[in-house]
Amino acid sequence: MKRLFPISVVAIALALSGCGKEAVSPRSVDWYSANQKERAAERAACRSDAPASEVGKQNCKNAEASEVRDLAGPSPVGIR
Repeated sequence: MKRLFPISVVAIALALSGCGKEAVSPRSVDWYSANQKERAAERAACRSDAPASEVGKQNCKNAEASEVRDLAGPSPVGIR
């Protein structure tokens, strides 16, 4: 019984340590091309406040790259 309490405390601490964290991997350029409303929201957020995390910075770059790619239109066959 004495060992159960410390184990419970550690388990609860580990479970709560992941709360409130942002996604581990950034959204891809293709994802932003398929989700244009989210792309617009991400670009607006990036313009108003620079992201602090690496994932946030990559999301800004990918949202912008998606916008540029979509405005440029389809690429010739074999070139990406």
